Amino acid sequence: MTEANATTWPDQSDAIRARMLAAGVREPVIRAFLRQVERLRAGEKGMIPQSSIRTPAAAVADAARLPPAPADASVLDRTLLIKLNGGL
Repeated sequence: MTEANATTWPDQSDAIRARMLAAGVREPVIRAFLRQVERLRAGEKGMIPQSSIRTPAAAVADAARLPPAPADASVLDRTLLIKLNGGL
């Protein structure tokens, strides 16, 4: 949506709410969704500029430089793996 048509985009909040209610969506989720729809109607783009994103990547250890895992399988119950979505 462009800035020019932001105010001409028709308000469909009632229709959206009705469909979401019919689908069993809870009210807090509906309100949150409609807030985002209203932001788009107001002209926001919904994008985060790359220049505003700070990354702590320097503090993350390179997996190739980690010491080898112990051969003792007893450490597995104390092991945590966090997999992040790299698409951001």
